[in-house]
Amino acid sequence: MNSTKRHMIDSQSIHKQAKKLRTIFDKSITCIENLPNEIFYEIFTYLEGCKLYEAFTNLNTRFQHLLTSSYVLLNIQISSSPETILERRCTHIIKPNKHQIVSISLLNYCGNDEMFTLFAIDSSFTQLESLVLKNIDENKIIKILSNLITLFRLFFLTIHLNDNCQDLCKFIKFTGMPIASNKQYSSIEYMNIGHRCTLNQIISLISYTPRLSHLTCEELFEIQHRIPIQIPIALSNLTHISIGFCKIPFAHFEIFLQKFCAQIKFLRIVTSNYFAYLDIDRWERLIQDYMPHLCQFYFQYYQIIDHWFLFAPYRWLMNRSTSLFWTSRRCIFECHLDIDSRSHGQIIYSLRFSKNKMSTANRCIISQTYLYDCAIITNGKYVAKSSQLTVSCLDFTQCNIILVEKIRAFLLTVHFNHLNINCKWVPISTLIKLIWYLPNLHSLHVSNLTILAIKSLSIDDLENFRLASKENQIIEVHLAQMIEFKQAQFLIDLCPGMQHFTVECLNGVNIEMVVQFLLIDNCTKFSNLCILCLYGSICNFETIENFKIMINREQQLHDYTVTSKISPVFNRMLYSNGFRESKTNEIILPGKQYLHIIELLKCIYPNILKSIDNSNAMYLLPLSDEYSIVILKKNIERYFISTINSISYKYGDNLTRLFDLLSLSQLYRLNKLEENICEQLTNHFDIEQWNKIDLSIDLRCHLLELYAKKQQMKLKEKQNKLNQLEDLCLKQKFEIQRLKSQLEVNQQQ
Repeated sequence: MNSTKRHMIDSQSIHKQAKKLRTIFDKSITCIENLPNEIFYEIFTYLEGCKLYEAFTNLNTRFQHLLTSSYVLLNIQISSSPETILERRCTHIIKPNKHQIVSISLLNYCGNDEMFTLFAIDSSFTQLESLVLKNIDENKIIKILSNLITLFRLFFLTIHLNDNCQDLCKFIKFTGMPIASNKQYSSIEYMNIGHRCTLNQIISLISYTPRLSHLTCEELFEIQHRIPIQIPIALSNLTHISIGFCKIPFAHFEIFLQKFCAQIKFLRIVTSNYFAYLDIDRWERLIQDYMPHLCQFYFQYYQIIDHWFLFAPYRWLMNRSTSLFWTSRRCIFECHLDIDSRSHGQIIYSLRFSKNKMSTANRCIISQTYLYDCAIITNGKYVAKSSQLTVSCLDFTQCNIILVEKIRAFLLTVHFNHLNINCKWVPISTLIKLIWYLPNLHSLHVSNLTILAIKSLSIDDLENFRLASKENQIIEVHLAQMIEFKQAQFLIDLCPGMQHFTVECLNGVNIEMVVQFLLIDNCTKFSNLCILCLYGSICNFETIENFKIMINREQQLHDYTVTSKISPVFNRMLYSNGFRESKTNEIILPGKQYLHIIELLKCIYPNILKSIDNSNAMYLLPLSDEYSIVILKKNIERYFISTINSISYKYGDNLTRLFDLLSLSQLYRLNKLEENICEQLTNHFDIEQWNKIDLSIDLRCHLLELYAKKQQMKLKEKQNKLNQLEDLCLKQKFEIQRLKSQLEVNQQQ
């Protein structure tokens, strides 16, 4: 009784989930021609116009009428094709159907004269809303732009001129705009200016766009004109501003922000040369008084390292960024020392913060410290990298080493707490000096470390090494591309107080030997270690179990936990530079429930490894698929297989449950589950019972194919048994004949 009730509950939950995933059609629909026109209109919107016509135009009369319907709007995309194909498409598809075309993308033909002789983009394209032209010659752009005036529905225009074009302004023919009056305005909400312009021009343009919400400008440059203070409209929707490179004084840009950016939420600006931009107190007052809604702020300042390089202005930006105003916003200051781009080098100063306004009811937050490839944890803590120095170069030369010495005073002045060395090769002596010059470091990241024998260091370098190892406060170290153990040994000796050690092992490095070396051989040097994080090409549950056996055998650690990060999605989010999650302490997972994520973690952590059951399988399956957690997905598949194998099919029940599970198996590519279900369907149910369920044509054909194979196998088995019986009868016949012959011989004797 309880078993039957449990199966009913399982069936109800799976059926509820599967109903959301299946498209239910009328049972009378048995072929594609019986689908309603609305379905085909929806399908046609996903197909390129020329390919759509070539695929459906000659099928039958119905599709011919569908293609000419006013409900079908064409998206034309023309790329590299033979001239005969291009001419045929222009003649038979584009020209006769101009009134149905809503978008045109010419990718590689804009430099071809024959392209524009085949058809002209003019007022006859009455529905055209989007036009993209790539690699167009400047001698054709004027004619095209003059024709575009007649396209009243054109909302989106993208033009990529070829590399030979130098001057954009002669095409725009911009001679200045007055400030708009109250009756003059545009409905534009997103404005992207992909060329340089003045601040006055920007103000004039936005005076015509009261609904503007996003403003992007490639470059602002200075011009000696008075800045208009008043405009007759309020920009109450302007929330995002991004300036690719700002070449105007801070005072002018400050006026712009004060007058027009009261609702701003996102601000990005890149600038150089004007020291006033580095006055962090001025930024603080500006944000507090005029931009109270600012949630995301990205600021970059470029400075060349030359003979006139000044240190004082940068202290305003860096050392005051630790005030309560900035720390409460989790502000991160980063200084990027690029000594490879040019002989004299440059420094890029970055200041950024990002605070999310989402309510806790609508978000799920997980800590980065949850997720490690293979971690041995006791009681580690996260180190906030609020002030970072990044050194980039392909190779250290004598000139670059001198450059580091040149900015020594700068390094000693700024309180950096994180050092990231992103170099192909860095001398040990230079690394030691950098750490010695940065006494406030808490974390260190080294991309590649070429180790020479310590004995080869000079007396001064050895003394610097001794002092640096004794005085530094580094508690978090990350070594990328570890090839040999002495690389890790050098960092262990250099940073004896480390609490968190991350090592990326290249292919060919035995990760179990790494654990033996770090935790057993160097146990006495790791008295403060809380977290050991290892990356390896082979790191599975079996490897982790071997770690436990090794540690327990040596009895060196008594309070530890082993965890494993098995999601490549989280790996990219946490450790790839292209994701903002890699630079935050928390990851926000929109639309996810907190308890579901906790359950997910419990089902993949080796020390917990909670089992899959009816209470969690249905919501863990989409999560395991979204985050590419293959091991968890296989465990869920095995659970479903075990449930269908335990079901009784004696009375022909549970058919709906099987088909619901079959829908899930196809949606999430659970091939073994699908095979198992199909086997159960062909073993316990007949074709008449299948007809009670709405099935797709492909699935019904697949089941019939399996059913036919099953019947063939049964027939073959019966045929084999029949052959065996025939052989047995024949043997018996021969035996009887032999016995008769022997009896006759005996009678004659």
